[in-house]
Amino acid sequence: MDTRVRHRRITIGPVDTFYREAGPHDAPVVLLPHGYPCSSFEFRNFMPRLADRWRLVAPGSPSGRRSPSWR
Repeated sequence: MDTRVRHRRITIGPVDTFYREAGPHDAPVVLLPHGYPCSSFEFRNFMPRLADRWRLVAPGSPSGRRSPSWR
């Protein structure tokens, strides 16, 4: 089973957002939101441990370091 955390981007309207994803696409989804001033980085070690059972999605903030609007 692949439990690697993948780094992805999605554009919704004018907003380009970074997110982390792990787990099989057909598994139940668990959304891992974070609050300010944290980021999806806080879930980096947690996600591989649960990726064998669930599809985990940790969105970044549109104004986060990995999003173009931050630069």
